[in-house]
Amino acid sequence: PHLGQMGPLQMMRMEHREIEHLLETLLPQAKDADDAARLLLQAIQIARLHFNKEEQVLFVMAQHVLGAAGLAQLGQQWAGQRGVILNGDEPE
Repeated sequence: PHLGQMGPLQMMRMEHREIEHLLETLLPQAKDADDAARLLLQAIQIARLHFNKEEQVLFVMAQHVLGAAGLAQLGQQWAGQRGVILNGDEPE
């Protein structure tokens, strides 16, 4: 709600779908190994640009809206759902 329907969050979701589509269709669309490499590099380039936007824009906005405690709680929930350890803690 804080980020708006057509704001950065919507753009991030659209880019996620674009990256997923590129990766799903990479092999069926590739005519040969060189074409597959070209398509994979395209997907990597889009993903890198996307990751930079997340780190420089979206995560900064989330930190502003949620605060440090909110982000820490979200991180713990994420870790618990995925069974990973953050900062040496056991997953929940």
